[in-house]
Amino acid sequence: MIKTGLTLFDFDGTITRKDTLGLFARHVRGRGGAYRAGFRSMPWILMWKLGIIDNSTAKQRLFSNLFKGMPLSQFEAYGDTFADVVDQVLRPEVMEQMEIARHRGDEIAVISASMGAWIRPWARRHGIDTVISTEPEVDAGGRLTGRFATPNCHGSEKARRIREAYPDRSRYRITAFGDSNGDRDMLLMADDPHRVKHRPVWDLVISWWFVAVCIILLLSTLWAWNHYITTPPYVDAERFPVRGIDVSSHNGLMNLDAAAKAGYEFIIIKATEGTDFRDANFALNYLKAGHAGMKRGAYHFFRFDKDGTEQAINLMRAVQGRPLELGVAIDVEDHGNAVNVPYDSIMMRLQDMVDFLSLKGYRPTFYSNSDGAEKYIYPQFRGFPLWLCSFTQDTENENWTFWQYDHRGEVPGIRGNVDLNAFAGDRAAWRQHLRQSAR
Repeated sequence: MIKTGLTLFDFDGTITRKDTLGLFARHVRGRGGAYRAGFRSMPWILMWKLGIIDNSTAKQRLFSNLFKGMPLSQFEAYGDTFADVVDQVLRPEVMEQMEIARHRGDEIAVISASMGAWIRPWARRHGIDTVISTEPEVDAGGRLTGRFATPNCHGSEKARRIREAYPDRSRYRITAFGDSNGDRDMLLMADDPHRVKHRPVWDLVISWWFVAVCIILLLSTLWAWNHYITTPPYVDAERFPVRGIDVSSHNGLMNLDAAAKAGYEFIIIKATEGTDFRDANFALNYLKAGHAGMKRGAYHFFRFDKDGTEQAINLMRAVQGRPLELGVAIDVEDHGNAVNVPYDSIMMRLQDMVDFLSLKGYRPTFYSNSDGAEKYIYPQFRGFPLWLCSFTQDTENENWTFWQYDHRGEVPGIRGNVDLNAFAGDRAAWRQHLRQSAR
């Protein structure tokens, strides 16, 4: 009998170089939120490493601390955008084996202990139809309970799920790729097993203890930093009565009606970056902000190594004539930008962008920190509105239009940290600014 080729791939550590639960946690919660959940889960993680509890119990506790209460629709939406992150941590040699299997005519399946919600979008992108994974439990209201609806797809459960999906074992010639003891049962049932990497057990024990100690030290440092070093400055509500936020797709799906009800009157929404990047949630955030009655602005992250006019065109195409009570802002900063770009080239491109926006009727606001303002804005654009990022009390006496004073704000209707901002003036100054900025 001619057998059908079936090639099975573990996901974490086999297809990818890194564990995707941690990557997905940072994708959804940000680094701070992921670390806090990891810190709360540390007792269970250490008990698992010591053999007191099993892998599934520790993993479920971490999953609950990260995602319990999140709507399934939002969880899956994050999974869709996570495919780009997965593509950055692939093992080229394993992807090459996948192509070989595809050319051979094999059916390809991914079997993983990770959640299908963030594996399936990536798998569809790469032409993989079958994903066998752990699935989350959902309550009657469509929210994650923090528990698993299926057994954790790890160890013997992997082999059981494979037999369930392919009951007639005699029909298949199975090739399998895995990297850990959790894949051992899957590899044992294969005709052609491949262990992607193998390290002595003692090395793994030492490594995990080292990682655990480092995590504890890192989390302790972050906790101390958050609580004792980076306390945001006090912003006098009488002197600066108008407060707002700035957001991007990293803030996820938001209830801006709740934010507006809490007193946040304006919002500056990320629209674009460089010459071709568009923020996936700009249009949705714009509509929600309008419904909430918030005054809206749009911001663009300026890339030092990209043509200024083309960056302006990218921003205008994203805005598409939408009314913006606060106009547009250009985020100019060294952090996250290209290095070794000549200063004169940066300033020429920035001037080109400003000139194009001016032709379209916009007088842009410039965002930066104090160093960035001194370096890029004051020399050539003094007099334009300044949106200053600063976490020191002295900032209240400096010359700015908007002050971003906290990266770790908590705002009703928004999960995770939010950037908080204040307008430099009273209500009369605010009304005058709106008349000058509206576009």
